[in-house]
Amino acid sequence: MSTAQAFYEVFKALPKSAQKEVRQLIAEDTKTILISSKDLQDSVSEIKKLKAGKARILGLEDLRKEITS
Repeated sequence: MSTAQAFYEVFKALPKSAQKEVRQLIAEDTKTILISSKDLQDSVSEIKKLKAGKARILGLEDLRKEITS
C-alpha cells in the first residue's frame, strides 16, 4: 500500500467536517501543522509496517473501538 493509499483510507474514515478541514489545509499551503517528532516517527513506522504487510488495517468500527477503549 502506498503512502497516498494509506492516507486516503484514513481520510475516508474521518467525519465529513474533518474531511472538509483536511481539504482546506491542503488547499491553503501557507498554514503550518504542528506535530511532535515522536508522533511523526510513530506515523512513519506505521506506514512502513503497512507497506510490509506487518500491520493490520483498521476499519472504521475497529478504529472507534480502539479510540474509546
